[in-house]
Amino acid sequence: MGSTSERGGIGAGRRGRSLATAAVGVALAGLVLGACSIHVTKNGLSGNVLGHKFSAAAHQLPAGFPSDIPTPTGATVIGGAGTSNGNSNDTGWDAAFAVTGTVAAGAASYQQQFTNAGYTISNVQSPTSTTPTSGASSSGGSTSTTVTLTGAGFTATNATWTVNVLLGSSSSAVGSELKPGQYGINIVAVPTSSTTTTTG
Repeated sequence: MGSTSERGGIGAGRRGRSLATAAVGVALAGLVLGACSIHVTKNGLSGNVLGHKFSAAAHQLPAGFPSDIPTPTGATVIGGAGTSNGNSNDTGWDAAFAVTGTVAAGAASYQQQFTNAGYTISNVQSPTSTTPTSGASSSGGSTSTTVTLTGAGFTATNATWTVNVLLGSSSSAVGSELKPGQYGINIVAVPTSSTTTTTG
């Protein structure tokens, strides 16, 4: 009987610690959730998590996206996101677009849009293509897939924003967002004051 009583005591101690752990977990979750607010809509979400404001959207630019950052002419927005700590140096934006045409023409056109808006263009990566081939062997036969990938990029800078731009296309379908004959553009914008330049 003494051993049964001990087992009951041990089990009761474990249950007590489990309940205490669960209570601490619930209290922490309450503190975290108390410091958060999230608003969800059919096209995206926005909110505040521990003092960090954010917004994200599908098929549209997020709320507050800066109007002084050019968007590609004729583009369809795939999605975008932004974050901020309430400090202008802690703001960042990311947006993705689908555009009909070629990467080479699109890169030249988008660079011109930035230049016309007062940005300086640097770090230009001219459009290049690569054609990797992948093969697989199955029961004595082999198959191969050839895909041509084309990419380009540049940085656009003004007194307010530094924007890194990447453009890319594939000769085969890329998910449901890019249709045949389209290329993708991704931009990441951060305050110019938050970037550093080193000279060597």
